Amino acid sequence: GIACVLPLILESFKGQVTESSIALNWTLAPNSQGSHMIIRKLDENGLSISEEKIDFQGLYYQWQDLYPTMGLNRYQLELVDFDGSQTYSDVETFTWSPRQNDLIQWVQVSFDFIKIKLYPSSDPNVQVSILDLQGREIVRSLDFTTQGQMLFQVPKSLFPAGIYILRVNQQGRVQHQKFRI
Repeated sequence: GIACVLPLILESFKGQVTESSIALNWTLAPNSQGSHMIIRKLDENGLSISEEKIDFQGLYYQWQDLYPTMGLNRYQLELVDFDGSQTYSDVETFTWSPRQNDLIQWVQVSFDFIKIKLYPSSDPNVQVSILDLQGREIVRSLDFTTQGQMLFQVPKSLFPAGIYILRVNQQGRVQHQKFRI
């Protein structure tokens, strides 16, 4: 008999915004066969900024972007057949924003600096302080280090080893986060 390979057919490609991620799911048509799939996250120009290969196993798939960017997030699915031919889904776009009250995106302690990234805001009046565990303010009103970004940088040499508290205040909305040096 003659072997016949059926094409990969995408029946649906959808997603859902959650509080902390974007969950994508898709379904292939029955009897679809292929090599693998690639889920791509695209920038505003349609260029791939990240991708993940997913092995072909069944008809129903789920994938989560655990690190969505604030604002628009674009995704496209590439279906790769056994012969290397590709089929692309339409680009799906989702708007993600952090929990409504979140101000702090992350705190990183590197060899030389403590880096603090806040979620973007239209309000430039943000007060940033670092406190010791007794509540004493060690550093106050840090300056922006990157234009247009809510990114702060403090020399690590100002602090002995220990646990500290980052306090961010934006018009009375306050968020705290502990970190270790």
